[in-house]
Amino acid sequence: QSPQPTAAATHRILVVDDGRELFELVKADFGSTHPVRFARHADQAIAMLEQHDDFGVVVSDVRVADEDMTDVIKGIKATHPAVLSVMVTALHDGPTVIDLINEGQLFRLIGKPVKPSVLRLALGSALRRHEFLRNEPGALARHRPVEAPAVAERLQRRGLLTRLLGSVRHLFSFGFGARTA
Repeated sequence: QSPQPTAAATHRILVVDDGRELFELVKADFGSTHPVRFARHADQAIAMLEQHDDFGVVVSDVRVADEDMTDVIKGIKATHPAVLSVMVTALHDGPTVIDLINEGQLFRLIGKPVKPSVLRLALGSALRRHEFLRNEPGALARHRPVEAPAVAERLQRRGLLTRLLGSVRHLFSFGFGARTA
């Protein structure tokens, strides 16, 4: 049973995974009512979110292309607070996912193997919630995690900090700052 079209039907669903199985499941159930897009890695997902402001839900595995998606999910929540995240995970990802849930970053968690009926219910609920958040500014303000601005700032500085640490390591590789006897 496919979801019925709603006012939220124009909101895109972004599936981030290194395989196409999850994308195909989402597309089969929601492709006739919502544009469903696919990203194979975090950088591609971030670029898509920056190019289009009409995403309502991001569906992702905890690990995509050997990359932990935790910071990406936090960054999405910080920069796109009305976009809801649905995460698919295996049991061994428990501590990571628990942190995301406790920080208010995840809307729903779905265990593997993914049951299409569970995915359908989670995404339908996420799309309705997204529409509510977009139409109710007060609800959106309450929905934003407390630490979201700090995470967004940290993600923006991440490139700068990486270069800075590389420079410091480079200096120490030449003995600068090393103790002399």
